[in-house]
Amino acid sequence: MYVRNLRKSSPVKKVYKFASFKNRSIIMCESSLERDCCYHLEYSKDVVAFQSQPEGFYYSSGNKRYPYTPDFLVQNQDGSEYFIEVKPLNKIFPEDFKNTFALKRIAAKKLGKPLVLVTDEQIRKGSFLENLKLSHRYSRLMDTDTSLICVVDELRAIGPMCIRSLANNLKLSVGEVIAIVFCLIGLDKVNVSLDTVINEMSVISVN
Repeated sequence: MYVRNLRKSSPVKKVYKFASFKNRSIIMCESSLERDCCYHLEYSKDVVAFQSQPEGFYYSSGNKRYPYTPDFLVQNQDGSEYFIEVKPLNKIFPEDFKNTFALKRIAAKKLGKPLVLVTDEQIRKGSFLENLKLSHRYSRLMDTDTSLICVVDELRAIGPMCIRSLANNLKLSVGEVIAIVFCLIGLDKVNVSLDTVINEMSVISVN
């Protein structure tokens, strides 16, 4: 077993950083795709913690053993753990990759931690990722704003409603309420569909 250490960028390797509230730490990533994967892990209700470049392991091919470090180690609410390998979709079709990845999965299974392949098509599909990024940004800027309480109280009193109605009721601009909603999504205080662009007609409900 061994641990790779990503500390800073170099002329040959750029390091991407993700500020994780869930882990209370900065997650270091080797690619922008890995960093984008962090948004999904950060806001998944099933995930309690995640680590990039975790302790590696060896897999066997023929008579040789090769070192391998997964991109992430993820811990679920139920205590189970699994590894993630992040890859662009166009990189997973060659037979060499398929064969090697199958051997890595066998080795990971022996450790009691399944190895899961996640592609850019899954990570960057539709509007979901962009909504997570905006939630992450606003939750850092507005987490103590008193207007957050007003929005939550209004939703609890009246029930689900669209952003325009919330803005009218609270005498705020639509833009202000959208920013508040993104913050509340990041804080896990409200529900809204993240599969489409969030706008004035998006319906919001309180958790």
